[in-house]
Parts: sequence; structure tokens; C-alpha cells
Amino acid sequence: MDEFAELRCKSCGASLASQPGATSLKCEYCGTVQQVIESQKYIEQAKAEMMAWMSKAIPMGYNLSQTETMDPVARHNIFMNNVKPSLEASLDEYRFGFITAVANQLIAVPFRTIVANSIKHDSKALFEFDARAKSVSALAVDDDSKKLISECCTVSTAYAMTLNNLQLVAKYDAERYHFMYNNFNSAAEALKDSERYDVLRRRFEALAKACDGMTKIMGNNSLEAKNSLSEAVELLGKVKSEAYTNIDFMSMGTAIANEIVACKSALEIAQSLLNSPEIDVTEVLKTVKNVMDEVDKEEHSIGGIYSTQMKRPERNSDIFAMVSMILSSKSGEPSINVVKGQGSYYIPMWVLDLKYSFIGGSMLKKKAVEVTETVMVSAMFTTEPKIVDQPRVATTDIFKSMPETTMMQRVKGNQSSMSMGGVVTQAYQSAAPTAMSSGKIIVPTSTKQEAEILCNAYMDQCKSTHPKLQMGKSTVKALVFVPCEINGDMIKLSINLGNMVPANFGNVMTIKQLAL
Repeated sequence: MDEFAELRCKSCGASLASQPGATSLKCEYCGTVQQVIESQKYIEQAKAEMMAWMSKAIPMGYNLSQTETMDPVARHNIFMNNVKPSLEASLDEYRFGFITAVANQLIAVPFRTIVANSIKHDSKALFEFDARAKSVSALAVDDDSKKLISECCTVSTAYAMTLNNLQLVAKYDAERYHFMYNNFNSAAEALKDSERYDVLRRRFEALAKACDGMTKIMGNNSLEAKNSLSEAVELLGKVKSEAYTNIDFMSMGTAIANEIVACKSALEIAQSLLNSPEIDVTEVLKTVKNVMDEVDKEEHSIGGIYSTQMKRPERNSDIFAMVSMILSSKSGEPSINVVKGQGSYYIPMWVLDLKYSFIGGSMLKKKAVEVTETVMVSAMFTTEPKIVDQPRVATTDIFKSMPETTMMQRVKGNQSSMSMGGVVTQAYQSAAPTAMSSGKIIVPTSTKQEAEILCNAYMDQCKSTHPKLQMGKSTVKALVFVPCEINGDMIKLSINLGNMVPANFGNVMTIKQLAL
């Protein structure tokens, strides 16, 4: 019963640090603020439930407070016949639940949340099971019995802390990494003497370092954050390799791979802030949060041919790498390609090589002609889901106008192209690495993979209006930033693209919120 002599959290069951004279306390594991009297009521209830369990597990006439004078054989018999079956049944259930829980990704990049697969247990019940196991530890005489008690305590505590973190990672809270750090450290400490769970212990230690790094990012200490996150990435890499060869924990290999991506994404944030010491960190983090909210929304709203790409864990890292480039540019490094021109905003556009072929000539003069054109795609097209079904509106439509050719050239098969992308090529060729100390640079919300999908869909759409078109394929070759003005819900480019200006760059309100 001594296990519940201390104050415990009414929400998760973890120990509360006592503060003399305090009327309320905050749990350092789940963040719940509670009145001391509420904790005391929970303790009394837990004690009553433990007494009920013990009255069933221990034969009448025996008093656990007198085990020191009890015959060892009698203690052993009580443990084997009355206690062990109950403990083993619960341990088997919790062990399976624990292994299932750690197959989830246990950490998220700042401003993102992750909802775990359904877990039927709760941390409060696990802490209570830990207390029950410890309350009958005096009955464990032989090594096997002591080993059972030890594993009950090890699994229940580490599992409870893991469940706390699964709750925390599922909701955004500025303080969550502080509590997650405490949980991971306590879980690792619980597993320190267990060889069976060694690979999991080292994963928890690495994740504690990751949480420390993310806490420091939020506290504007990017240098130390970078060190912690780099160490976490290295440790998780080693653990991932071992997990895939561990029959008990091979199921957590994919989750660890995703955690590495999350840590690398956080590293991109830390590096970005280090690159731009003069930039207002609060404003940067606000924009980063807007970016992550948008990325999360897109992952759940855009499917179809984009579905696999939108759910890539590396997608976060790819977008953060672009955030880092933008911040480097604003700190004086020529790290982004800017198209020549002036504007209050600079909107990102993917530049692609579009290769297609068409059948030229007629009758015996027919022949296949291969063409390579330059196309630009708004890198913000993912902010407007309806563009997915209308790829032409976010693209410089090089098939809008046909090159001038004589009837004889078409008959003889001397037609060299069905498109006019020269003005787009000229704009791209004017781009140069630039440092942008002024002007608002918009963070891209699409990656090159999605741009290629959109451009290929654009090509397919053009085939319906241009029957001579054959196979086409697009490949991203650059990301450029184009000067523009934003007035109300209108985006006006400050460069000449003729009649090939995209009709829809994306959701203008969202785009303005993603500017650095």
C-alpha cells in the first residue's frame, strides 16, 4: 500500500511532486493541473481497489505486513497458487499491448499531431498494476518469482509512460515536448535493467533527446536544439537497424524511420533559425506553424493520384528544406533562384522539362516529332484542392497557342512543335541565385514529386484537345521564385508570360499566411 502513500495524478496515475502548502499541482507527465484534494480522493479510491484485489489474491488469515516472520515455504506457496496466476494473466495482456503501442510513431515534428492506432489500456490502470505487483513482492521468494515481479513493474511503468506520450503527440500544445521528455526518460529508466527491452530503452533515450531539442527550438535556443536533434537522429538510426532484427520489436522499425524523419525536419527548423539570427523567431515559428497546418490539411484532403506522395513522411522534411533555403536567403545568402523583376511578394514555381511527341505530316509523309519544352507550375497549387482536377489552371499552358506553320509544312511533316513555351524559357533563364533581405517570400507547399504528377496530368488533359499528341513526360529541373503583387484575391506576376500566366496559383488567403 506504500505505493499509493504519495500524491498521484488523477488523470494518468503518475507520481506528483509534493509542494508544501500548495493547493494545486501540475503533473509533469501529462500536464494535468489538479487540486491536491482531487489527488487525495483518487489515492483513496485506488487503495480501496487494491485492498479488494489483495483480499482475493491472499488467503484469509495472512497479513502481508508480517511477511518477514512468515515461513518462506508458506510465502512461496501463496505466491505460486494465489498471486502468480493473476499477475501473469495481466502481464501477458499488458506486454502485448505495450509491443502494439510502440509500433506507433511516438514523436511528431513541431506543430504536427499524430493519432495512434487504437490502444485499449490506459496509463492509470497500468500504474495501479505496478503498485499491486510491488505490494506482493515480499511473497516472491525464488528468482523466477522475483523476475516476474520485476517485469510486471518494468512493463507497466514503461507502457504507462508510452501511453501518456501517445496522448500528448495526438494534440498540439506548446509544452508537450517537456512532458514527453519526462515520460521517455522515466520509461527508459524503468527498462534499464531489462536485457529483453534494451533496444526499446535506447529508442526512448533517443526520443528524450529529440524532445529536448524540440523544446529548445520553441524556446529559441536553436544551437543546442541542433545538437540534441543530431544526436537523436544518430541514435535512432542505430536502434532502427537493430529493431528490424529483433523478433519482439521488428514491428516498430517503420515507426522509428518516421521518427528519424520528424527529427530531421525539426533539424531543418533549427538550422533555418540559426541561419537567420536577425529574423524575428516568433514570426518565423508562426509561419512554420501555418505551413505545418497547411501540410497536414493537404495530407487529409488531397488523394487520388497524389495520395501516396502526400503521405510520405519525407514530405515534411522536403518542405522544411525549402523553408531553410528561404531563411538563408533572407539572412544574406544567395540560396534561392529568383526570376528577374520587382515585386512585394515572391511566389514559388516549379520549372519542368516537358517532353512530348506528336505525329506530323499526312499520309505517306507521317512521322513522329519529339519536343522538349519548359513549363512552370505554381508550387502553391496544393493549397487549392480543386486544382487537382484542373491541372491546366495552375500551369503555364504552352498548348494554348499553336506555332505558326504553313499548310505545306504540316503536310510535309516539317512542323517542329505543337506548343509555344519560349517566353517561359526566357523567364526561367533570367533566374539567378539571390539573397532577399526585402520582400515577402512564400513557402512552397508542394514538392517536386507532386509538381511532376500535376504536369503529367496536364499533359493527359491536353491530349483530349490535341489528338496528335503522343506520350509525354515531365521532370522538375528547378524551383524559382517569381516577383508578384497580391491585391485582394488576385495574384499578378511582375514578369511577362504572355497568355500563359496560370489562371489559379492556389488559395490566395492561405498563400499570404505562408510568407516569410
